[in-house]
Amino acid sequence: MSENNQGPSRPLVGLVALGFLAAALAVWWIDPDGQWAEGAKGGMVRIGVVFVCLWLALPGRFGSTPGTKITLKLFFIVIGIMAALAFRPKLFMVLLPFLGVITFIAVLFKPRTTQR
Repeated sequence: MSENNQGPSRPLVGLVALGFLAAALAVWWIDPDGQWAEGAKGGMVRIGVVFVCLWLALPGRFGSTPGTKITLKLFFIVIGIMAALAFRPKLFMVLLPFLGVITFIAVLFKPRTTQR
């Protein structure tokens, strides 16, 4: 690919996904029983999940696809979270801010790689 046509920016796609999921959480937190809230939450969660899937599919910083180096432990954690989401979706909405904080801390304190 040339420099002018690089495709979507991975960090931007991730921020859009987090934005939609955070907006769905805000709607759920502020007015969960409003007449517009149910449709808004559903739409924002669905769009956020699609953007998360797109974010996972985009190549990483060093050109490799993020899913190629997934550990078995992380795979089972993701499967467990998906199962919990399927059985208790409201629990996931409550835990979403905590997952965001944990993810932020993990990214912030991740050891730097020597590869440039």
